[in-house]
Amino acid sequence: MDSEPGNGGSVDPYREKYVTFIDLLGFSQLVNSDDLDNEKRRDVIKILGHLRDSLCENQTIGVRLRQFSDCIVISADRTPAGLREMLASILCLTFNLLQSDVLLRGGLAVGGIHHDDTLLFGVGLNEAYQLEHCKALHPRIVVDDKVLADIKAAQLDNLVRQDADGCHT
Repeated sequence: MDSEPGNGGSVDPYREKYVTFIDLLGFSQLVNSDDLDNEKRRDVIKILGHLRDSLCENQTIGVRLRQFSDCIVISADRTPAGLREMLASILCLTFNLLQSDVLLRGGLAVGGIHHDDTLLFGVGLNEAYQLEHCKALHPRIVVDDKVLADIKAAQLDNLVRQDADGCHT
């Protein structure tokens, strides 16, 4: 078997993929407030349950997930099927977390990434994070221009819109 250290035994080389970096707004505050409150801790568990139930990995189209604290990273192959699954995952997660009054802010980019069970790094992740950190600014997922071109080519542009500041979400 051809494998690399740290990849859980399977080869998932550094390659170009769609990458979404998402921040769960208000989640850290909820975690901090639940330290001594069992009911609020149940709220955190419920939110994490929505996250778990909303998203799943799909090796066929390279969909990988990583959740840490109040952040989620999703990556998928740069194919029409990968793009459709990425957009569906974002929509599903958004609607399911709204049930718990949790809003999302993030970025969807394309770029090189290594994403396996133990390692997560790459230019695509950096670009998605920069969109979330510098352009999203309020609850929305900002779409990079390269991804927007792929969305238009796949005739999925009914799933995005242009905000007043010119960003596509």
